[in-house]
Parts: sequence; C-alpha cells; structure tokens
Amino acid sequence: MTVEKMSVSFEAELGEDIREAARLSSESVSAWLAEAARRRLRSNALQDAVAAFEEEFAPIPEEDRARARRVLDRMAPGRTIIVEVKQPEEPKVERSGKGERARKGRDADQRLTAST
Repeated sequence: MTVEKMSVSFEAELGEDIREAARLSSESVSAWLAEAARRRLRSNALQDAVAAFEEEFAPIPEEDRARARRVLDRMAPGRTIIVEVKQPEEPKVERSGKGERARKGRDADQRLTAST
C-alpha cells in the first residue's frame, strides 16, 4: 500500500476532538481521519445513488425519509447523521447581449439531519 503524507489544518477545538476520538478508539489520528474520509466518500456515493434513483423514478416521499431517519437513529444512537441528497435546480435563464439562454444550475444540496 502506498501512503501519501498530507498536511491539514483544523480549528483548535475540532483538532482536540479528533485526537480524543482517535485515542478512545485506540487508533492513530491518521487512521481515524482515513476512516472518516472513507465514510464520507461512501456517503457521497450513496447520495449520488439516491439522486439517480429519484431522477429516474420519482422523489422519495417525506414519509419514507422520516422512516429512514428513525432507522438511522436506532442504528447510531447518540450520533448525528447527515444525509445530503443532491437535487438539480431549475434551469436558470441568463441574459446576454445576444439574447437569453437557459443554463442548468448546479446541484442543490438538501440536508436531512437525523439525531438522537
């Protein structure tokens, strides 16, 4: 396995929290941060999958989202879990000297927070 060394900066309090979490899990700070990054990358892939599903079929109803939040609450008690679903914005109209043209906006993030 190839290892890349990186320099990162955090607010002091966040750095202290990271060191404490790593200590409590008997990991090095590097190992703890690497796992946190892996989890974030998996979360991003899940967000993309949900967005693709909704684009192909239909938006997931709020009732189902609420049920999912309850399941996540049971699976991770005491943690806050943020699920971000990327939804495309409505096309924007730009005005230029040559007339108007529609432009697709960037994805908007819709954040759902499940906490216990």
